[in-house]
Amino acid sequence: MDEDFLNKSRKTSRKRIILAISSFLIASSFISLAFAGYFGSEVEGFFEKGQALISGTFKDIVSSGENLELLAEIDLSSRVLSPVEPPNPKIIPAPEERRSSERASPKAGGSLNQVPRQKQEVSVSSEKPATLNQPTKLCSFEITQNPSREVIFNEIAWMGSPSGGGKTASETASDEWLELKNNSSGTIDLSGWEVLDSDGGIKIIFDASDKIEAGKFFLLERTNDDSVPGIAANKIYSGGLSNSGEWLKVFNSRCELADSLDASSGWGFFGGDNITKQTLERNLNSLGWHTSEKVGGTPKAENSSLVPPPPPAQANGNSGASAPPPPPPPPPPPPPPPPPEPPPPPPPEPPPSTSTLSHLVIAEVQITAGTGKADNDFIKIYNPGSETLDVSGWKLRKRTQSGTESSIRVFPDGSRIEANGYFLWANSDEGFSAGLGANVSSTQTIAANNSIALLKSDGTLVDALAWGSGHTNPFVEGAAYPENPGALQKLGRKSVSGSIKDTDNNAEDFELR
Repeated sequence: MDEDFLNKSRKTSRKRIILAISSFLIASSFISLAFAGYFGSEVEGFFEKGQALISGTFKDIVSSGENLELLAEIDLSSRVLSPVEPPNPKIIPAPEERRSSERASPKAGGSLNQVPRQKQEVSVSSEKPATLNQPTKLCSFEITQNPSREVIFNEIAWMGSPSGGGKTASETASDEWLELKNNSSGTIDLSGWEVLDSDGGIKIIFDASDKIEAGKFFLLERTNDDSVPGIAANKIYSGGLSNSGEWLKVFNSRCELADSLDASSGWGFFGGDNITKQTLERNLNSLGWHTSEKVGGTPKAENSSLVPPPPPAQANGNSGASAPPPPPPPPPPPPPPPPPEPPPPPPPEPPPSTSTLSHLVIAEVQITAGTGKADNDFIKIYNPGSETLDVSGWKLRKRTQSGTESSIRVFPDGSRIEANGYFLWANSDEGFSAGLGANVSSTQTIAANNSIALLKSDGTLVDALAWGSGHTNPFVEGAAYPENPGALQKLGRKSVSGSIKDTDNNAEDFELR
């Protein structure tokens, strides 16, 4: 009874040992596969030798016939699947693998050593991921903040350059150029700055080599360095300026607006001449514009002084033709004998006056640029005197057709108008005033059948203008101009022999153009 109990105990212990060794062999097979895939065949051989040693010991332990059944259930030559390889019952081992498997089968009395498996190669790339070339992101042209003016458009040859140097007029028409000026007190690094136009035809992006010293100029020439003969360009750009007008903006590297010129309605208001090739220049001491005195402009040099507009052509039915010279006067008749003691002649009557201007005048008004641009309004004031005037605290006011009065703008401290110069108010919506380079701006508007007045800081009336009809108590001199300006029409003062006309009658002193 005791002997049977001992035999059963020994069998149970042996079975437990066999199961533990079997579990170890199976686990070591998986570990061998994983290490071989990662470190190569040397580690795989190490584990296979270890398995062979344990398998031999295991065979000795289970050599008795009663354990062969259990041993047959543990087939160490079975194919061990990779963790990333799903089982596939349709895989047929190669002939060599089948023969090795048959030799290793315990049922055939062979060795229990596991059949070597093909090593899985793991490729590890040392290359860094490729970096995609991202396109340069342009600033949004819709930005309408107040410009900083640290860099400004200073001169624009929108009409091209004068013919010469072996080039015809048609060839030099595309020799356009732009000039920027540094208005600040230090050198400005233009890296990342941009010059754009509203229709996307001009995209100038500056790099790290582009800089402007304080008060200096930066010349941008179109297509090549031949647009301005004899003067080297600072940068070459592509894209043309339309002779019918452009809207240009300068942005700094943070896409903040530096300067803007809205000439989308035409260059005529600002200046430049396509026939004579005189450029568009910034006023020397203000942000206004004028036509250059010099044909071809002043690239990389100070601009010319303000040129007053020529008097309008007289209506003679042929404004383009010069009048024939007057015939020579007839010879004077012989003098009559002097009368005895003639009475003194009466004093001559003064000619009809265009009044010698001794005060500021309203020179020009626009009330609309057409559909969707009813707030594109401006008022231009002219100083006919020989000295700069301080207009700090002066006022522009308006009255509607019914007589309702309101303020357009009170001029801030430091406001001045140069001798023979202009002072411009414009509506500030959507960057309109910034594009004109206005001296002052506000959100106020002027419209049909309105009237406006320029007053000193103490309320003294200096000049007034009314247009349209049906007014109740308007600001006016004499009679109102009878028509309302249309889209892009300007109501401007007439000039006589080069002098501004001011007879204190709006109906006589103004015309539409």
